[in-house]
Amino acid sequence: MANDDAKQVKLLKKSNSELKKQLQDARKDIKLLQQKLGVKPTESKMLGLRWNKKDDTLRVIIEQTTGPVTKRNILSCLAKVYNPLGIASPLTLTGKQIYRDVCDSKVHGMLS
Repeated sequence: MANDDAKQVKLLKKSNSELKKQLQDARKDIKLLQQKLGVKPTESKMLGLRWNKKDDTLRVIIEQTTGPVTKRNILSCLAKVYNPLGIASPLTLTGKQIYRDVCDSKVHGMLS
């Protein structure tokens, strides 16, 4: 009986150490994925937006582009904004108005 108990304790200790190792590996994998995705440890991605769990805020990423200002580039910047909840609508609306004004002005040269 005592021999069986010792075997079970030994088996449980071995299983426990294996589980700890798997948990450590999983945590390393999560950190690596967060680094690759550019997500901070307090952040997650929800609906394609960055959600800060600590502050309970959502962020919309709007990338700044460099290069000549053309109608194509303005439209490209507007199309890159992923906004499923409409959080960035005030900003994208302003960008759409700028694009409309540029198209209406019929300016030639750099903005054509």
